[in-house]
Amino acid sequence: SSSSSSSSSSSSSSSSSSHSSSSSSSSSSSSSSSSIRNCDASFTTYSIGHNTPVADKDTIIFVTLALSCDVYNGTTFTISGLTGTQTADNEWIALATDQSSIIATAGNWTQSTGTLVFSVNTWETTHAPDYATGHWESAGAEGTVVVSFTLKNAVDGQAFATPTISGTRYFHPQQFGPGIYDGQAPWWGMATAPIPEVNMTLPYTELMGVTNGTNPLQSVVPALDVALLTQSNPFTGYANTITVSLSPNIDLTNTDGSTVTIQTLSGPTIGSTLALTEVSGFSGGELGSTGAYSADTLVYTVASGHTLYASTTYVWTFDITNPDAAQSPLVHFTVGTTKINNDAAGSQTIAITRLDPLPGTALRGVTNGSNALHNVIPFEIKEFDDSIDTPFAPNVITIVIQTNIAFVAGDLITITGMLL
Repeated sequence: SSSSSSSSSSSSSSSSSSHSSSSSSSSSSSSSSSSIRNCDASFTTYSIGHNTPVADKDTIIFVTLALSCDVYNGTTFTISGLTGTQTADNEWIALATDQSSIIATAGNWTQSTGTLVFSVNTWETTHAPDYATGHWESAGAEGTVVVSFTLKNAVDGQAFATPTISGTRYFHPQQFGPGIYDGQAPWWGMATAPIPEVNMTLPYTELMGVTNGTNPLQSVVPALDVALLTQSNPFTGYANTITVSLSPNIDLTNTDGSTVTIQTLSGPTIGSTLALTEVSGFSGGELGSTGAYSADTLVYTVASGHTLYASTTYVWTFDITNPDAAQSPLVHFTVGTTKINNDAAGSQTIAITRLDPLPGTALRGVTNGSNALHNVIPFEIKEFDDSIDTPFAPNVITIVIQTNIAFVAGDLITITGMLL
C-alpha cells in the first residue's frame, strides 16, 4: 500500500500533464508497474442498498465501492444474488456514478441469477483517453465510487437480497514496461488477477416504515393492517358517531401527497367538510381538523409536515345524523399517494383499496348493526285499525307492528298522533 500511495502522490504532482506528455506517461507506467507488483487488490468498501421498498415498483440500487489498489481499464466487477426482480436480461443496463469518467455507463444484467457485470472504463472521457494508462485511482485521489442502476421490485414483494461482489483485475501490456506487448509480465503469470469475492454490506435501516427497507430489494405490498369503520347507532333518523380505525404497513407522508378516502358514505346530509375528533394514535394534527366531503366520498389529506406511520393504529371519529330510510352501503377505504419516497426512483404512485372494513357484528339487536351506515327502521306499523266507527260505542284498537330489532323487557314503544 505504501507503493500505491507513492504512486498516487507522484501522479498527483503532475496531474495537469500526466496523460499528455511522454515523460508523464513514462512516470505513470512506472508507477503502475510498481502498484501491480506490490498490491493485491481487494475490496475495502462494498456496501449496497436501495431507495424504494414497495412491491411492483422501480427502485434504484446504490453500490458503494473502494479498492486497496488502483485498477485499470478492462477491470470488471460482478455483483451476484439480486434475485426476484422483474427486470429482464439487458446487456446495456444503464449505470450512473457519483464520479464521472471512471465506471462504464452501461453494464450487463442477467435476471435469473440477479447478476450485474460492469467495468472500469475511463477511456469514455478525457480522464485517460488511451487504454493503457486509463485507471481508477481507488487508493488515491478518486477514492470511493457510488454506482447506481434501476431494477423493478417483485410483484408480491420479497425479503431483501444478500448479494456478493467479486472482480477481475486486468493489466494492459503497456502497463508492464516498455517493449512488452505480449500481454504477459515478467513478474506476473497472466494479464488478469481475481479480486476476491465478498458478501456485500447492507444498511439494515428502516425506510418508509418498512423494517430493513434500505436493504436491496426488500419490498412490501402496500396494505392496511387495520381497517375498520363502525358506528354507535344503527337506527334511522338518529344521531350517529362513526369510528374510523386505520393502520398502514408503510409510512404515508404529506410529501408524497398521501390521502385516506372513505367511499360510499351515502345517506346522511353532510356539508363540504366534516370535523374529525382524534381518539388515539395521533401526535396531533396528522389529518388536519376536517375531511373534505363530496358525492358520498370523504377525503382526509395528511397534513403538511406530518406522517401516518406504519404499524401505528390511528383512531378518529366524526358525527352524522342517519338518514330516514333504511340502508346498508358498502362503505370502504381507499388510500393513495401521488409519489413514492418523494419520487426517489422516478414518478410512481401507491393505491390501496380495502373493501372489507365493516365488522359485521350485531349492535342494539340489529344484525350487522355495528357496520358504518347500516341503518334500520326500529319497527314499522303494519296495521292500525279500530273495530267500530259509531260514536261513543265501545271500540277496540288493533295495532300490528313489525320489529326490525330485538326488544327486551323494559324497552318502550311510544305511538303518537292518536286523537281519540
